[in-house]
Amino acid sequence: MQILCEWAVSSQRSGEHRAMAVAKLLEKRQSDLISGETDAADEKDSVSSANGVPTGIPVFQPLLMRFLDNDAPILGENC
Repeated sequence: MQILCEWAVSSQRSGEHRAMAVAKLLEKRQSDLISGETDAADEKDSVSSANGVPTGIPVFQPLLMRFLDNDAPILGENC
């Protein structure tokens, strides 16, 4: 997840399509997690509920917010 976010916003590559590609990959992964088609240990804590059913917020929202708060480049800075 972290590497996808870094790739999407990297100044070392060009193309607005990267962010859209990552969004689609995360959307697909969220769909897989919700339907139970996964056994990924690194994302198990991103699905928050007793029976694996999401509680309303998007599955990756906490991870994305953590990336934005801690690791995302700041507009105008040289990365």
